[in-house]
Amino acid sequence: MKTLFFPLIFFVLSILYSFKNEINQIYPTQTTTEIDSIVKIAGVQNEFVIDYQFLENNLYLQISKIKKDYYLKTFDANNQIETHLLDIKPTSLFKDASGKIYILTKNKAFHLKLNPFIELDSYYTLDYFDKFIANAIQVKQDYILTQSIDKTTKEYSVFINKKDSPIQKMLNINYLNAISYNAYEQKTRGSKEIYKHAAGYKRYYLDLKNTQVFNNYNVNLRTSPSINIASYTLDSLIYTFDLLNNKLITTNIHSTIQTEYNLELFHENKPQIQLDEFTKEFFISTYEKGSFVVYKVNLNDGTLNEKFILKTHLYPDNIKINDGVIYFTSISEMGFSKLYGARLF
Repeated sequence: MKTLFFPLIFFVLSILYSFKNEINQIYPTQTTTEIDSIVKIAGVQNEFVIDYQFLENNLYLQISKIKKDYYLKTFDANNQIETHLLDIKPTSLFKDASGKIYILTKNKAFHLKLNPFIELDSYYTLDYFDKFIANAIQVKQDYILTQSIDKTTKEYSVFINKKDSPIQKMLNINYLNAISYNAYEQKTRGSKEIYKHAAGYKRYYLDLKNTQVFNNYNVNLRTSPSINIASYTLDSLIYTFDLLNNKLITTNIHSTIQTEYNLELFHENKPQIQLDEFTKEFFISTYEKGSFVVYKVNLNDGTLNEKFILKTHLYPDNIKINDGVIYFTSISEMGFSKLYGARLF
């Protein structure tokens, strides 16, 4: 009996081991790293850090408030370089798809000129800024990519406005039973300003339904707290993250390549997408079981193989990742917002 028992056990174990290897190939093992080295980067004792934005060569801008005064500061990797007293009341900083920096106030967007010296050289109303500047995701010499959400149909759309052809042409990419409209129907649905802005350009649509939106006709993607979908571009590819349905959709500007991946993401609140412009990598940050976690996205298959847990009592806000370092603001015990950072890898 023993002579039969041991070969049987060996046979069962070999099958289980083979099955485990197959599972690991299909679902690669996720590595988890706990980050406990978090340092304060900026914010003196009575300074309230409002916002910050990265530039090239490890430079970054910061707007802050000390008592009743507002300041714009520039930093490099080691020290503060310049401080400018502002005569406006800034609410945030914004970098558009072409790399231009704007200082936003309650009702205006000021373009920040950086060379040869720092100055505010022009401004737009926030309404115009949100419709025609903030929604762009890529700006090239021959085309502009923009994104929008229709409140009525809850359709998310990526438009390609081609400058080399006056012919109105649309290529439909259906996802989740998306409804596509031709140019005339798009015009009669009320988006006259967008239609006029895109006149003389060739247009393609990538429409995704089932997003939660609350606004007038077109949703303000910059300010709406209910947006669960956004697109980003790297080189010639468009990466659309649908966090409502945990999907990653990849396509190109001609829609000849389209792949869809499931994101194995379990979150307790709305996750956020961060693009590390230095390393060209995507991350998803969210809360899980009371901890703040960051996932690194594998763009080749949509897997989240690297997980970082920030061991901190701070509540991260205004999160950005640059060159493998996560930055965020958080309110101190005294009620002042400070800028913190922690290296992920």
